[in-house]
Amino acid sequence: MQPTITCKRLSDNQDILITALSHSFERGQFAATGSIKFCSRIDMERALGQELLVTINGYEYVVICEQPSTSSKFGSVSFSASIRGRFAMLSAPYAREINYTNPTAKTLAGVMSDVLTNSGWSLDNQMVDYAIPKGAFSYRGLTPAGALLRIAQSVGGILDFDGITKTVSVIPEWPVSPWDTDNAVCDIILNDSLILENNTRQTVNLEHTAVFVRGEQQGVACKIKRSGTLGDQYAHDVVDSLITDKQAARQRGTCELARSGNKQISEIRTKLTAELPPIRPGMLIGIRYSDSLYKATCDSASISASINTQGAITVNQSIRVVANV
Repeated sequence: MQPTITCKRLSDNQDILITALSHSFERGQFAATGSIKFCSRIDMERALGQELLVTINGYEYVVICEQPSTSSKFGSVSFSASIRGRFAMLSAPYAREINYTNPTAKTLAGVMSDVLTNSGWSLDNQMVDYAIPKGAFSYRGLTPAGALLRIAQSVGGILDFDGITKTVSVIPEWPVSPWDTDNAVCDIILNDSLILENNTRQTVNLEHTAVFVRGEQQGVACKIKRSGTLGDQYAHDVVDSLITDKQAARQRGTCELARSGNKQISEIRTKLTAELPPIRPGMLIGIRYSDSLYKATCDSASISASINTQGAITVNQSIRVVANV
């Protein structure tokens, strides 16, 4: 596959000439972050404060160009800027902080939809929905992006985005629990021919098999136990106003237990092709490397693209995946 990269200003389709771009997103963020390097000062000035449509190997990303910088050394000057994902338009400095209390009985999806009212973004809720009584949930001093992330994290979720259609998805932080991966179907399998670099390390953490999760005045209290265990190794209690139903407690508790225990963390550099699309945080990845196969959850993913002085384009994607050991 011949690598390609283009950049256009979304408002008027104006071409922006760039020489490099990095775009990364990890669980726990409400927008991707990265940087972009321009061919000239004029290109940088055309891009600043604008939404840009970047196409890398046919895959499209919409980013906001922010915070310009100039670097000079003998015989050369370079122009660059930081970028964030399109959902950052619902955060500072583009959106104001607000206060909120659910005025009527709502569902989880209803509260999240309230956050996105008049934003131009649509919601794809993939968490188990449940009822939230009137006045049970409130927040102060949060932008819409921060508020939606806060709600997602309360029930063990993360945010995912389609910047082209302006759709934000709320998905489980662990769509497959790390102790259930053996029988799960992978979203993507990487083999030796696709893996350019693989670095692995292990972390040592306490393992928890049970956790008490409870709400506040209008909440429930539940003990969440990992199936197949005695449930006698307790994590710290979790208290959140959005725990108003056993489904909320189950989802949040499962997430807390999934985070515990010894982990194997792999940093993998791979390709971006028609057969290997961009990998997203939360995906279950199968890694076949050195005659072994293991499954791990994607924690972060990044795309890098650069054009050298001869016009050759290099494109890679890098991922960090996490598995229980």
